[in-house]
Amino acid sequence: DDLRALGDPFEVTRQIVGAVCGPRASSTLEDAEERYVAAAVADYVLTQGVNGSPPDLDDVARYAIAAIMTEVLSSELGAALNERPDQVVAVAESELREAAKALASQATLTATGPTENELGAAIESGIETLRVIYGGSK
Repeated sequence: DDLRALGDPFEVTRQIVGAVCGPRASSTLEDAEERYVAAAVADYVLTQGVNGSPPDLDDVARYAIAAIMTEVLSSELGAALNERPDQVVAVAESELREAAKALASQATLTATGPTENELGAAIESGIETLRVIYGGSK
């Protein structure tokens, strides 16, 4: 209710990212990636809600799983992708996002709400699958 009362989607996103990631005096690349994923998930929750209600918890969890997998693999593949023309990079990133969404949709999650272990297992399994497909490294 407090977030809805803000009335500004950017401020809501900032508040959510701050709550999820905490204050960062000196950020690392990992911190930036974490904040990016948190912001992407917050944006999804804000924009995909229907009639003022947020999306289903299952949908949010699957979106978060896909966002994390995409961010990890994008970072791993970044150097290789940067050597390609922009059009190739855009296609590769789009395909990676779609592959991550497909894997996230197949994750086994508890109907009453995913557990931390389920989320972790889905993310790890998905990342390993995407590494095999795209050739990323640990």
